[in-house]
Parts: sequence; structure tokens; C-alpha cells
Amino acid sequence: MKMMMCAKLSAEDAMCAASVATLQMVRKIANGRNGDHGGRSSRNMRERWADVIHGLMGEIALARTLNLPWTPGGMFVSCGDVVNKLEVRATEYQSGHLLIYNSDPVESPFVLMIGHYPQFAIAGGILGKNARREEWWRPDADPPCWWVPQAALTDIKEFIR
Repeated sequence: MKMMMCAKLSAEDAMCAASVATLQMVRKIANGRNGDHGGRSSRNMRERWADVIHGLMGEIALARTLNLPWTPGGMFVSCGDVVNKLEVRATEYQSGHLLIYNSDPVESPFVLMIGHYPQFAIAGGILGKNARREEWWRPDADPPCWWVPQAALTDIKEFIR
């Protein structure tokens, strides 16, 4: 089993994630966008909002762990959640998968964070193009995506050079 680097978020980190998630969701609603990652979702607004908060906490946790800047973007979708390069996905499930969507950039590195407030751990990473394997495709996911198993993830040091 891999050793995972961990980060503990502060209450201020959680508040920051909730504030940015609220801004992102309000903008999405105001612009008439009812989708996630380029696809429609059957999840209700409360679930989607909570998922955005959780994902942003994972981003902050990765930035804290690596002592790199968190770059969530401003008015527009950013290119990289951490240091304008690393795309971050978070799951609360210890055996969870890293989710990659059709709309995700193929050349970007993706990192999976596992946990829930206040504690998150780095599970590993993979390049977007390497995640698009037929056997990992889940058409039944919401929205459809590749589910990359943790065993396929590598140490993220190669992505932060």
C-alpha cells in the first residue's frame, strides 16, 4: 500500500471552499448551465453544491500539502486547480476512484484526494490521456466518465517539477 501525504484543513480553509463553491454555483445558475463537466447531471442542486465544496476542499488540501498556490480561477474556468497546472478530484471513499470526464484536458495531470473535512490525503495522479482506458469507462456514471482505480495512480512528484 502507498504512503499518502496528508493535510488538515482549518475552519478558514473550509469557509473559503464554501465561499468559492457558492460563487461558482451562482454563476453557473445565472448563466443557465445545468451540467457538470460538460454533461447533464441527475443530482439535485444541493448534492451538486456539496460536491463542489468537497472538491474545492480537496484542492486546498493538495495546495497546503505541497506548499503550492491554490489557483481556483476567477471569472472563468481555470487551467489547473493548484499551481495553474494540477487538476484535483476528491472523494470521501477510501477505495474511491479518480473521475475523468470527456471535457477534461488530455495533457493535464489529475490528482485524487481522499477524505472529508478536515483531513485529506493524496492518493496519486495520472495524466488525462492515460486515464482514458476503455475498461475504466463508466457510461452509467453521473455524468459518464472514466473511473481510474487508485492502483493505476502514480506518485505526483513527476507532475510538480
